[in-house]
Amino acid sequence: MAFPEETVVCKYNSGQEIVSGCHAWANPGNSYDANDATAATILTTTNFCSRTIQGNTHDNTRSVGRITKVEIGFLGSVSPNVWGTYKVRPKFTGGDGTWVDKGAGDPPNIVWEDVTTDANAPSPWNWTHVDNLDMEIVMTDNSIVQTLQLNLIYVRVTYTMEIYINIGDSWKTVTEIQVNIGDVWKDVDDIDINIGDVWKDTE
Repeated sequence: MAFPEETVVCKYNSGQEIVSGCHAWANPGNSYDANDATAATILTTTNFCSRTIQGNTHDNTRSVGRITKVEIGFLGSVSPNVWGTYKVRPKFTGGDGTWVDKGAGDPPNIVWEDVTTDANAPSPWNWTHVDNLDMEIVMTDNSIVQTLQLNLIYVRVTYTMEIYINIGDSWKTVTEIQVNIGDVWKDVDDIDINIGDVWKDTE
């Protein structure tokens, strides 16, 4: 039985600017304040690198559903919109993921990176893993003087709302369970249930 996929977009609402030898952002907290109307900004120079911004927590409230994809993303721009490279990476409980070069984006479009199977990613994913997912973003390799704007960083989760049944303190999806009806074993998702004189498919 195929279950429809749904997505939830989570906004980072706390974080930090990691102090390094690179250039500091103006108002770095605007990039992880759960508000895409504000922005951290930075004026670049040649042979440029920015300090790393790290998102620590986000506003996810979901805890149910089988996770099929996890992405990190950002909303940002370069002015003039000529050239620029953002690098992003996830930070999992089991270790750091891989740095990936991304374009600057074109608001209001969010730039996404799939981290579902990245190095050190959990497998399978659960919602605690999502809640504990941090991300880092940095600007590097700039060759001209321009202003960068980083509005917000995000997590996007794709999941299916499967039906779960607790059997012996173990949660099973309906696709994993069979019941015996008239000496015939049936998948639970092949059975109709009568609710208020209306037959409902468990799918």
